Amino acid sequence: MGRTRTVMRGRSGPVAALLGCAALLAATGCSGGGSAKAGPPPDDYGCLSEKQAAAGSITLDYDGTPLDAYVQGDGKVGIVFSHHLGGDLCEWADYFDHFTQHGYRVLAFTMDGADPGAVLKASQELVRRGSRKVVLVGASKGGTASLAAAAAPGSVQVAAVVSLSAPSQYDTTDAMAAAGRLKVPAFFAAKSEDTPYVDNARDLYKADHDAQKTLKVYQGSGHGEELLRNGSGLADMTDFVLHYAPAAG
Repeated sequence: MGRTRTVMRGRSGPVAALLGCAALLAATGCSGGGSAKAGPPPDDYGCLSEKQAAAGSITLDYDGTPLDAYVQGDGKVGIVFSHHLGGDLCEWADYFDHFTQHGYRVLAFTMDGADPGAVLKASQELVRRGSRKVVLVGASKGGTASLAAAAAPGSVQVAAVVSLSAPSQYDTTDAMAAAGRLKVPAFFAAKSEDTPYVDNARDLYKADHDAQKTLKVYQGSGHGEELLRNGSGLADMTDFVLHYAPAAG
C-alpha cells in the first residue's frame, strides 16, 4: 500500500515539517526518527529462547479459535506434538532440537480437550510450510487425539503415530475405535505402574490390526511425555520414527 502524501503549500522549513508530521501522525505513527512503533515481541510461552520465539512462534486459526503454536526446522517430514491434560506446547520444548537435528520439522501447539481436528490443523500447517507427510505424537489426551487424527480420512499424509499413555477414550474422542481403523505404523507406550493407562496401551495395541505396530511397557511410574525423560523411551521412539518415517521423506 502506498504512503499517503500531504503537500504543504506556502510554508517551508521546520514549520512545514512539523505540520506535515502532525497531519500524518494517525496514519504513520510519525516520530522524531520517522519510523513506526515496533509491535509486541513474539510470545515465548514461558519456555522458548528469544531467538526461538522470533523464528517460530505462531498462532493457528482453528475454525476461529486461536491456538498457540511453535514451529522449528525445515524437514520434508514433520512431527506434530500434542500435550497432556493441564499441559501446553512447552511440554515438548526439550525435544525440539533433538528431532530437528535428525532432519525433521516440528510443531507443538496448545489445545483444549482432545480434538483430532486441531491435530489435523497443526498437520496442515506443516504441509503448508513444505513437509510432505507428518508423524503425530501425543501424550495422554494428546495421544488419544493423535490416534483419532491418524485414523481420520483427510488430505494430510500421516506416516506414523506415537501414543504415550493415551486413554482409550477422552471426552467424545474414541481412541479404541480409531486404533481399529489405523493404516499407519503405531507406537504405543506406558509405564507399568501407571494405571489404567498401561492397560489402555495394551488394549489399543490389540485393537490395531496393522502389522507395523510397537508396544513398549516401561518399568515404574510416569505419564505421557515423562516416558521420554529417562531410560530408553526417547531412543525407542526416535528409532521408530526414523524407521517408519525417514526424515528424507
